[in-house]
Amino acid sequence: MDQKQLEKAKENIINIYENEIQNIKDNEKITNIEFYKDMEIVTQNKNYMGFSTDVYIIQKEIKNENNEIEISYELYDEQGNKIAKVQENGQIEFDEEYIELLKQKLGNLYEKIGIENQTISFEELLEINKDSKVLNMSEKQIQEYKEEMYKNREENKQEEQKDEEQEEKKDEEENEEEIEKVAKKAGMTKNDMKACTQINPKEKITDSKSFSDMIGTNKYEKIYIVASNRSTKGNSKFHFVGVTKDGEVEQLEDFKPTEGVNTGKTITTINRDGSEIEEEQVSALFTINNREGFSVSIEQYGIIQAQYIRRTRENDYIGLDIRSTTQKPTTREVREFMSDTRNPYMQDNVDKAKKQIEESGKTQIKNIDDDINNDEIIDVDEVIKLSNGDETTIRKQAEELEVPLEEYLQEYEKTMGDSAEEKINQVKEEIEQEDRKKEEQEEDNQKTPWGDAMDRMNRNRY
Repeated sequence: MDQKQLEKAKENIINIYENEIQNIKDNEKITNIEFYKDMEIVTQNKNYMGFSTDVYIIQKEIKNENNEIEISYELYDEQGNKIAKVQENGQIEFDEEYIELLKQKLGNLYEKIGIENQTISFEELLEINKDSKVLNMSEKQIQEYKEEMYKNREENKQEEQKDEEQEEKKDEEENEEEIEKVAKKAGMTKNDMKACTQINPKEKITDSKSFSDMIGTNKYEKIYIVASNRSTKGNSKFHFVGVTKDGEVEQLEDFKPTEGVNTGKTITTINRDGSEIEEEQVSALFTINNREGFSVSIEQYGIIQAQYIRRTRENDYIGLDIRSTTQKPTTREVREFMSDTRNPYMQDNVDKAKKQIEESGKTQIKNIDDDINNDEIIDVDEVIKLSNGDETTIRKQAEELEVPLEEYLQEYEKTMGDSAEEKINQVKEEIEQEDRKKEEQEEDNQKTPWGDAMDRMNRNRY
C-alpha cells in the first residue's frame, strides 16, 4: 500500500472506532483495531468461488459478572458495515444484514461464493490471511492519530478559509471596478447601483432558453437593469446594460420599450415556485420579438426587479420572476410552464388565471395548467387539529399573526410540509422572520445614503 492508501485506512479505523464507541457498554473497552487488505473471508474450493474484501477487526475487552476479562472480535468493511463476529467457540458468524447487502451487490454471483455454506474459525481465518495484515492500531494510537488528524483538518480548514477570503476580496475589488464602469455608463453613482438588479445571461429562464438565447448573442457575462437618466439613451424608464467578457460595458440599445415611458400595464405574473399568480402593474415592458420580452417593476425599498414575459394572441401578458441578485431562482415546474415549446399557446391559461384571480384574488399554476387532476383549493375555515389537542383554522392563524388572510394563504400554499400543522409552524416562522427583516431594512434605510436612490434617479432623468 502507498502512503495515501495507508492514511485512508487509518481514517477508516477512526470512523469505525467513533461509530462503535457511541454504542459501547460500560463494561466494554476497545483495545485495538486491525486492518487487512483484501482479506479472504470465504475460501475458494471446487464447489465455490472465494470472496475477498478489505476488513477491519475490532478487538474488545469485556468485563463479565465475575470481573474477569473476556476478549471479543468483530469484523467490519470500510463503510462501517458489520461483516461478522467471532462466537465463543471461535467460529465466524456472518451478520445477516451483511449477507443481504452481499446479495444486493453480487446479484447472481452471490450463490457461487457459498458464504452461508462454509464454516471457518477465527484462528483459521487469521492464518489464511496472515500476509494481508497491513495495520494494527491500539486505542492509544487511535486517540493520538485522531487528535493529529483533527488538528491537520483544522489547519487545512483555516488555510482554505484564508484562501477563500482572499479570493472573495479579489472578487469584491473586481466587482467594485465593474460596478463603477456600469454606473459611469448609466450616469449613476455606486450607491445608486444598490437599487439596480443583475442577472446571469447564460442561466436558463425557461426550460430551454436563457437571456443570451433570447437576444441571440453570448457576448455578455452579466446584465444589469438600471433606471434611466440624462446619460442613458432612448425613451424608457429603464435600460439593460451588458458587461462583456473583456469587461467592456455596453447599453443594449436594441431593447425597445413596448408602450412608451409610462406603461402602467397590468400583466399576469407567476412567482418563483408557481404557488402565487396575481395581476401586477409593471413599470416597463420590453420586447425581443412579437411573442416574448421582459417587464420591469419597482418593488419594496425601490429595488428593481425583472420578469420574463410572453404575449398571447389577444395581447395579454403573462410573466415569471427571473433569478437575479434580488430574486431567488424559479422552480423547474414554472420554467417548463413558461416554455414556448412545451406550452406554445398561453391564452387559455391566462383567461383561466384572470377568472380565478377575479373570484378569489389569487391562483396558482396547479389550477391553470392543463392537468385538471392537480387543482387545489384550500378551505380557510376547515378545522385543523394540532398535536397538542388544540384546533385552529387558516383564518384564525392569519388573525393571530395580524396579517391579511390573502397574504397568509399565499405563504401557506407555497410552504412545503408533511402536515397542516408543520406548514402552519413554518409559515409563522417565515412571517415573523420577514417582519424582523423589514424592521432591520427600515433602520438601514434611515442610516444609508441610498434610501432615496430612486427619487434621485427620477429627478436626474429630465
